[in-house]
Amino acid sequence: MLKTLKYSASILVLSVTPSFAEFNDVGTDYSNAAVDKWSEDSINDYVSMANSFACILQNTRPDELPNATYEALVSEVECGLRDEEVNGSGVSNRGTLSSSTMVNSRASATSNQEGQFWFNSLTGAKYIGGVTMKQSPTDLPPYGEWGLSFYLNSMEGSAEFTSGVNGTSPSKGYVDISDSGGGSVTLKTYDKWYYANDDFGYQTAKILYSDATLNSAKILGRTDNTWPGGSRDRLVAAQTNATHVFRAVSDDGGNTFTGSCMKRDSTWQTGHDYGVYNKSTGTKVSLAGGFGFNYTEDGTTYRGYLGSRNVHFDNPATAFSPSSPTKTVTRQSDGATFTLSWAPGKLEERTLVTEALSATETTTFKKHTENEGRVEFRITKNGANFEGKFYKSDGTQVTDPYNGLAGDDVITTADLSSNPWLGYHLWSDEKRTEVFWDGGSDIKFYSDIDVSADSTLLGASYTALVARYDNSAGSNLPVAAAAWRAASDSWGYTNKSDSKDDRYFFTGLNPPTGYLPRTLYTDPSGNGPVANATDDKAVMFNFSGNEREKTFKSFADNSSATLADSDGNINPWPYKSIELEAAVGSKIYRWSFGAFNWDNSIIAQDASNVIYSMDPPLTLTYVHAAAKDMNEGKTITFFANTSNNPVPHLCPLDSGTPKCVITPTSFGTKTFKLKYDGSWLEGLPNTNGRAASTDKNSFWIRMVNPEAGTVVTAADNTEYVLKPLAIGEAFLPADNASDCDAISFSTRAEFGWELSDLPALADYPLPTANWASKPATSELQCTVTMGDASACP
Repeated sequence: MLKTLKYSASILVLSVTPSFAEFNDVGTDYSNAAVDKWSEDSINDYVSMANSFACILQNTRPDELPNATYEALVSEVECGLRDEEVNGSGVSNRGTLSSSTMVNSRASATSNQEGQFWFNSLTGAKYIGGVTMKQSPTDLPPYGEWGLSFYLNSMEGSAEFTSGVNGTSPSKGYVDISDSGGGSVTLKTYDKWYYANDDFGYQTAKILYSDATLNSAKILGRTDNTWPGGSRDRLVAAQTNATHVFRAVSDDGGNTFTGSCMKRDSTWQTGHDYGVYNKSTGTKVSLAGGFGFNYTEDGTTYRGYLGSRNVHFDNPATAFSPSSPTKTVTRQSDGATFTLSWAPGKLEERTLVTEALSATETTTFKKHTENEGRVEFRITKNGANFEGKFYKSDGTQVTDPYNGLAGDDVITTADLSSNPWLGYHLWSDEKRTEVFWDGGSDIKFYSDIDVSADSTLLGASYTALVARYDNSAGSNLPVAAAAWRAASDSWGYTNKSDSKDDRYFFTGLNPPTGYLPRTLYTDPSGNGPVANATDDKAVMFNFSGNEREKTFKSFADNSSATLADSDGNINPWPYKSIELEAAVGSKIYRWSFGAFNWDNSIIAQDASNVIYSMDPPLTLTYVHAAAKDMNEGKTITFFANTSNNPVPHLCPLDSGTPKCVITPTSFGTKTFKLKYDGSWLEGLPNTNGRAASTDKNSFWIRMVNPEAGTVVTAADNTEYVLKPLAIGEAFLPADNASDCDAISFSTRAEFGWELSDLPALADYPLPTANWASKPATSELQCTVTMGDASACP
């Protein structure tokens, strides 16, 4: 049943059976790993919400737990419910998990499997859903037969989303896949949404597959929506044959259609999921992971999960403080007690990586300027030398980015010799890290490993460190929220201008009285932590933040206030980092600290105070070449979101929207530092793409997609190979429009369906459960984390 849930929501499936890459070690994990493929096309907009919930179910393993009540943790980014965002410390929200309570029941091996779920989104939305699975893909190719319906039960902080029952909920819908006889399958979807009185609408679609090959399919979809300042009622229709897809749109109810012809056998492949395997043995990399736990706050029991990247708490208000730095939790699998121990930041060990700049193309970064805020910094080669310039998002050059600094409109080697800070803190969306430039022909960036729980560092009383640069954190510590927000220059509020070589220390697990463990302190006297000393200051924010409610709570006086500006944004963002090096030895470090949980470090200790060990993400080096890419020789054009535009020189603005033209040769021989946490590979440039700038929905796309068997190297020179395990394919245009003559149409009459053929909301029953009927925490048998049901009986 699992493939049914995953692939039914991709209208034009390309492959739903295992396929095997060409790797010599037959019988290994590598060669046995199945590769799943599906199409990614704007046609799939009509099943986007169904696809999201199908993804949730696919990662909650009803196939493994047909009769069970349990919790499942799911990434909303992975399932298309939220766009990917990267916070100030370079951490993606892809690994942040939301909780869903599952109840599955199946009377026998021949009966339908019924299921209910209560999904608690991190956005504050609470959904209730129901699913019925009747036939497997084997019984009814290619999808099986099943139905899923859902409704929005409530939305935290919104008076408009408090109905609590399916009939009056403003947002609801379903997907229904049924046997139409003679080997044909009909898929019907309906998705109604409501954001506000002036922002609402619905999508409905019918898709008919004449046979399991999908070589003869018909699709008709309708989107009727209203938004502030506009509205649209649009039809999208498509027909397929074995080689092509003809897709057309109409804004006049189908009286006229405007279409395009696409090839089914020429696609841009995006690797959604990669496996990492030892090159010598073909064995999949296995990393020791975390565990699910229960904890109690104010008399209420919540659930959480300890992972290698962060800790998930069901209660978004859960926070630590210097006066309350620990929390007792109980492991769900065996009831073992652990203590979660908090530190206000993270210490990372850094390894320097050098990469040559392109001599022919512009390389674009982001940088914060004094006069224009965050802008683009573009480096190009001018004659024999490289130079950098600042630009606004509309392409206008910033000619005076910094007050009182002459010649800052064009940055050269001479400028950087006098003011090297101009080349610091350049953020690369492509590499998801900061880089720096000294005016020469290359850039440098770091590959970082979190050492906040390193046994050597924690076993020492303290480790002496020194600041590598001026303007490091040395003033106004710990950072008070009110003063931070009131400062005219919040980012520089903690800075000490002449702080290079200033002394700091990082405490071990058992510091003297008055010091927090695993925390960075200023050390002006150079004598390390001394009990009752007053000159050592913790390098930290003196408050905790609640991102959902956009508030903070002060550690100093327990007061609370808003973190949001009048527009609702958190500004300035409470995060900062400083560069350090060992006082003895050559190791380089970075201390990053912030007000939110993901910018803090949390470890677990058992009853004997032994730290629970998890493997850190595996850091891998990949040197790109077009010949290594799945899309060698292909070019794709799409529109990207302005907020996630990792390679601006490949995505120039077109009427205010980045229009990307990407081919594997676009990335030359760039070096990428990848991280693999046992389930997710990150570090390759990606974004959300749309076929047209006006499209409401988007598809996730990687711009660099290593093919199966691509070799990557770990820090110890061990070689591994990558294998894409889930591949989304976006159709590329046909060479000639006449290739679609047999399946093209210009009117709805030629297409052959009426508007009345489209599904209505009343055609499929919505769930009857409410939030009060959600099983209690005590009834949950186990936790499934992103499809991993190994903790369940």
